[in-house]
Amino acid sequence: LTSLKGLENIDAGSVIDLTICGNSLLSTCEVRNICDYLSNPIGSVTIHSNATGCNSVVELANACGGSIPCLPVGNYYFVSQADIDNFQSAFPHCTELAGTITIEGGDITNLNGLNKLTSIEGDLLIQYHTSLASLTGLDNLTSISGDISIYDNDALTNLTGLESLISIGGDLHITYNASLTSLMGLEELTSIEGGLEI
Repeated sequence: LTSLKGLENIDAGSVIDLTICGNSLLSTCEVRNICDYLSNPIGSVTIHSNATGCNSVVELANACGGSIPCLPVGNYYFVSQADIDNFQSAFPHCTELAGTITIEGGDITNLNGLNKLTSIEGDLLIQYHTSLASLTGLDNLTSISGDISIYDNDALTNLTGLESLISIGGDLHITYNASLTSLMGLEELTSIEGGLEI
């Protein structure tokens, strides 16, 4: 699939959920009605594993003109440094996110673009990075309702950036981080309602 042409006549108001995934050649998906849906989403939105340009909801939001509301039930995939850097321009009023947040990308070196986040209602997955040395940028995050998985981040040496985190509603998994020598950053964490795996 290389184009979403053919969907132009679908009424954006008739769409409940939006999923665009697994189209390795699809780089342009800012069809007007898709953009209209993102300007007033009512269901879940999942966008990933497509070509650059349509590989995340941040990319699509920016292609549609940016500044869209928080997803009511959304899964945010950050697969590049550009996704992190452009998050606040795409979602300027979003400090509390619903759904699962996946941060996964080889070129991600910092999380500074996420510094307005205060809570996540789903899971937080930070995985498969070779250049991410700290979690600075998540400094205002105080609670996560689901699990946290910090997995296979070769350059991560500590958990600096999570100093404000006080509660986790699910499990905490910190595994296979080859350079991790300290759990500094978790000093304020007082509650884990699930399991702990280190």
